[in-house]
Amino acid sequence: MRGEIQPLLERRVGLLDSLQTASETYIRALSEINFSAGQFLQTAGAYDTYLSERLLWVRSVLPFDASVIAGLPAAVAWLLSPASWIEVAQTLVYQASHAVLLWVLLLVVIGLFVRRPTLRRAIFATAEPCGASARTASVTPFRPSPFPPWSPPPSPCSWP
Repeated sequence: MRGEIQPLLERRVGLLDSLQTASETYIRALSEINFSAGQFLQTAGAYDTYLSERLLWVRSVLPFDASVIAGLPAAVAWLLSPASWIEVAQTLVYQASHAVLLWVLLLVVIGLFVRRPTLRRAIFATAEPCGASARTASVTPFRPSPFPPWSPPPSPCSWP
């Protein structure tokens, strides 16, 4: 009987060894998954903190539902109300009267626009004369530029 049990015991020991190896592999895989899940949670938390610090997310309107449709006539009445437009005009006048830089820039633009003919004549008078070939240079719209994008544009007199 010992001869019959011995091979069964050896087979059982072999199966137990393979079970132990499989269990160790499984535990290693589980620990790797656990480590990866921990890293994922840490990264997700860091990303959540990053977004919380740098992203302003404010709901500006309520979700669309039946109350929005019910409030639509009042909103249209407010939009068409002269009192609302008077308030808008008052706000614009107030903002314009307190924006000095806006007025300075507006005066500069108006001044340049008014003096445009004089400035053009002065520019043409001081410009470098170009040959006839430069004035009649044909440019195809899809021809790649021979100049790199970071370089300043070439002088009209240097065109081929």
